[in-house]
Amino acid sequence: MSKKKVLLRGVFINRDTNGEGVLKVGTTLIRVSTVMGILIVLITCLRAIDVNKKELLCSLKNQNISNELNIEEYLKGIAQQLKQRMSRFIHIRGEENFAVLGSYVIEYQDDSLDSKRRKGTVEYLRDNSIPERRMMIWGEAGLGKTTTLEYLTYIDAKKRLKDTNCNIPILISLGVLTDSKYTIKQYICDKLDISIDMCETLLDDGKINLFLDGVNEIPSDTGGILKTVRMREIKQLIKDYPKTFMIITNRPQDTRDFNNVPIFNLMKLSRDEMEEFIKKNVDEEDVKSMMFNSIRGNERFVQIINTPLILSRLIEIVRYKKEIPHSEGEIIAEFLNCLLLREKEEKQDARLDIKRLTYLLRMIAFESLENKEANSGMTESEIIKYCVKAMDTYKFEYDTLYALDIMLQLGILEKRENMYVFSHQAYQDHYYAMEELAVIQS
Repeated sequence: MSKKKVLLRGVFINRDTNGEGVLKVGTTLIRVSTVMGILIVLITCLRAIDVNKKELLCSLKNQNISNELNIEEYLKGIAQQLKQRMSRFIHIRGEENFAVLGSYVIEYQDDSLDSKRRKGTVEYLRDNSIPERRMMIWGEAGLGKTTTLEYLTYIDAKKRLKDTNCNIPILISLGVLTDSKYTIKQYICDKLDISIDMCETLLDDGKINLFLDGVNEIPSDTGGILKTVRMREIKQLIKDYPKTFMIITNRPQDTRDFNNVPIFNLMKLSRDEMEEFIKKNVDEEDVKSMMFNSIRGNERFVQIINTPLILSRLIEIVRYKKEIPHSEGEIIAEFLNCLLLREKEEKQDARLDIKRLTYLLRMIAFESLENKEANSGMTESEIIKYCVKAMDTYKFEYDTLYALDIMLQLGILEKRENMYVFSHQAYQDHYYAMEELAVIQS
């Protein structure tokens, strides 16, 4: 009796001349006696494929995405960069302390009882209590909006490096996206080195955690075109990608900027949180003692220093001068002055002229705020132009590129996406006020 071996789309059939034989599907053997029996088995297999088509296609798509994505260097880079930035002025002794105090938020609802509002840290709420997959974080300057998003980006990058099933973090500083033709999607493509189709697939599947920082920092331009374009773009992202978790930060507003996005107010530090902050970040006993004495029994002063920005800057002033300024403006002014004095003393650099550096910073702050109405991105050529104006106005000469390097080293300015911004709005406000006073007096 002769035998033949037939291959049908990966299904092997061993049969004899009578049409009887054994059907092998994968490692499974099925005895069939007729060609009709073979067809029944094939139809069953095709039906199983059709029923599970969605899962099979999803598995294939995920495999293709995994093969195409090569983001390990991106993740390592942002993890290292954000770790350095967040620890610039605060002593972080090991990973266990790498967390954000002051990220406690309470849901904003005009018509809701306090007990019904969602409360907690941004990280906890994101991971447990936000089925909408959207959050708007409101907070005044210095409350830690940017730092909170940097922290989430950092921990998400660390998670993704360990597990490719975790989402990819994308942090976008809206203030440095100054080209209205350069979209948020294109930014994501450039960061991950992927196609626009891949970007849309990741967003559609909710594989990206998207952090949009600083709606209030979108620069003003003629006719407000840039802000209009960017707001429309964000609203479209919210509409088109319901699976993508988005967190947007902004200064407090009287009206909601985005419909159906829950708003959370970032809360100031409690007295207990302030004491915990001091304990974690101060080693010197004399500094600790002065700080504790300043917040115990002085409610007015507590209300001045109960933000992470002001409290951390006050610690540095006490370290350096063993003095405690008594207003927010004095704290920022003394802190910035201490930075420059300490740099001068430690490096003994004859080129470092504090007075001239201050003139330059004043003009940079004044011109940028006047032109952009926010702490928005400045190009290097803009910075140089502002410095030239300062030197022309106050009749001196100075090495602008050297000055810019010092401003970056001290953390007064920082570079984001090849654009320069003041590290904190409070710094820009301080130098702006100094230059505005000089203009008035002249």
